[in-house]
Parts: sequence; structure tokens; C-alpha cells
Amino acid sequence: GVGGKIEGQLEFALDSMAMVCCEHTLEFGEMGLYSPPIRLSMKRHPSDFQKDVARFLSGYISREWETGTAKDGANGRETPAYDAARIESSLCLPDVPQQETANDCGFFILAQILLLLQLSPEGLRTLAAAPVDLVMQLPWPSQKDVTRRKVKLREALEALFQAADDVADNDVDTLLKQSPELRAQVQAALWDGPQFAEALRRVSAAA
Repeated sequence: GVGGKIEGQLEFALDSMAMVCCEHTLEFGEMGLYSPPIRLSMKRHPSDFQKDVARFLSGYISREWETGTAKDGANGRETPAYDAARIESSLCLPDVPQQETANDCGFFILAQILLLLQLSPEGLRTLAAAPVDLVMQLPWPSQKDVTRRKVKLREALEALFQAADDVADNDVDTLLKQSPELRAQVQAALWDGPQFAEALRRVSAAA
């Protein structure tokens, strides 16, 4: 063939489990046919929106810090000012499963919150200080996991509504206390076991 120049745009279709931030080698035709191979180094940087969210959280936490340390100041103890820039400067953007739909963002957040609730205060501090490569090794929820969670939540909610109709009482706490079976179903919709906390212990111990 005759050498030439090709201009265009390459597009890559990745599912939610594909690793984005890493080194890629682009092969034309068969393996090793094109030389030298084209190597792509992809890194994730915070978007403007993510930076805005970090600044918002920094302001909120800073105000909470000032409120919480006001008592120390009243008691004559000097407390350092909160560094509001520390959150934005320490943003962690690991490669974790992403949603494949346009309406599951809230369910992904809920699924991740349920995992964090497994952790003790010490475990939460360990996760907060963990490097990106360690965070990526943890069993974060995938799109399939979130879809299963949605089914469980819907069934548990339907059971709650049915129980409320049966006894003419919409107090969830009362309904759960009166029915061990209902309580077990709701718990199963929110709890899959301590796998996440155990994975964090294993990964952090091996690091």
C-alpha cells in the first residue's frame, strides 16, 4: 500500500466497569502489525462541576467546624481555623463503576452510602486517607448491583405500604416492630453483609 495521512476522530464505547485511567495501546489490524504502537495515557482530572461541589462542601464543613469549635473558644481553648481549600486540593477520582443510565445517579449514591455505613469510624478514616489505587480495588456497586438494589427497595416499599394498609397505621417504626418478617425484608433491601468493610481491611492490610 501507499503511505498516507488519515484524519478523523476515534470514539471508544466503554461499559460502566471499564477502566478509564490507565495506559492503553491502540493496535491497527493484527497485534504488532502497526509499528510503533500508539500508546494512550488517560488520566482523570476534576471537572469544573466537581471543583464547584468541592468548594461548596468545603464551605459547609468550615461552618460546621466553626460551630463545633465555638465551645472550645468559650472555654479559653484556642482551636485552629479550618482549611477550606483542603477538600478541593485532595479530591480523589478513582476508577469505579459508573452508571449506564440517565436516572440512576441517586441510586448509585445510596448504594455507596450503604457501603460506607458498614465502616467503623476507624475504617472510615482509613478509607478517607487511602490512595486512589487502593480505593479502586474495593467492591463498589456496579450497574447490575444497583439494578438489583432498586428491585429490592421497590419490593420492600410495597410491603411497607401493604402493612400500613392492613393495620391502618403509617408509622414505619411501629410497623417494623410489629412484624419481624417485614423488618427482615426491609433490612435485606439495605444490607448485603459486611463484604465492603472486610474488603477494606484486607486491601489496607496488604498495602
